[in-house]
Amino acid sequence: MRLQIAVGARLGALVIAAAAVLAFASTTRAQEEVVVLVNGEPITSLDIQQRSKFMELSSHKAPTRQEAIDSLIDQILELREAKRYDIVPTDTDVNAAYASVASHMGWTPRNCLKYWRVVAPAKPP
Repeated sequence: MRLQIAVGARLGALVIAAAAVLAFASTTRAQEEVVVLVNGEPITSLDIQQRSKFMELSSHKAPTRQEAIDSLIDQILELREAKRYDIVPTDTDVNAAYASVASHMGWTPRNCLKYWRVVAPAKPP
């Protein structure tokens, strides 16, 4: 059980890092269209587009639309389970996961951050 929670914590940290990378700018109505609801949480066309781009950059292979949707569903479910067991990744966990994702893309964390700031600036608060 502890091993599963430890693995879940790492996955949660990776998912949170990926989500942070994918905080994107304003969109059109078509991009905001809800495609799937997972336990009341919407997954939009924009979410799917962003996840597809992220998956392609990290794996160097274009995912199918269903693979991107499945990845988003898994993320929602993993975050829900992490919350259920009070698993909260530390800043160190998140930074390590982010560095791992960047490395998988063949980038440094700094270059990865610069890329996402240009390609998809975060929405203003």
